[in-house]
Amino acid sequence: MKTSTLAVLAALIAAPACKKPQPVLLYEPQAVTRRDIVVSAEANGSIQPIQIVDVKSRASGTILEMRVETGDMVHRGDTLVKVDRRDPTTSYNQASADLEVAQAQAANAWPTRTRGPCWCARKPACRAPRTP
Repeated sequence: MKTSTLAVLAALIAAPACKKPQPVLLYEPQAVTRRDIVVSAEANGSIQPIQIVDVKSRASGTILEMRVETGDMVHRGDTLVKVDRRDPTTSYNQASADLEVAQAQAANAWPTRTRGPCWCARKPACRAPRTP
């Protein structure tokens, strides 16, 4: 009995030494409460647009005023740029004058062409009479 008591006593003394050490807590326990969770992230890379839109102008001329900047939100019908109208107006007036001159030259050339015998009777363009 003496040996069994000794064995039990040795087991009781050695038992705490065999326990694994408690792991260190990685977090601190908190009471349950409502609060905001702030999450942030940092990354390297490039941003790709969802949709690419090309903006093209039908007008030409000197830009007088730029009413929007890159990244501004715009809607259909918004004025983006104010263009000097003198350049396109001058080009239009010049084209109109050139058209009038060409029409006058064509009107003067037609009677000259139809006067007298056709010197190019063998060419198809001269065979069919044309009216202005």
